[in-house]
Amino acid sequence: MGEDHYRLRIYKSGQLRREQIVATAQWTYAAADLGNDIGSGFYTIEVAQLSDRFGAGLTAQIERYL
Repeated sequence: MGEDHYRLRIYKSGQLRREQIVATAQWTYAAADLGNDIGSGFYTIEVAQLSDRFGAGLTAQIERYL
């Protein structure tokens, strides 16, 4: 990779709904994708910085309601 990358995971009811690797510290959840992945209710977002040498770092997590 050579530069900062982040692994983003979206869970609903404990099931992985989406995983993406992004090259910036910003990401936008497109409305159509959000509706298809989550629908409504609580969901969890996890983010970890990725390293070529060490793999995924510590995971930050937040729970949201839609």
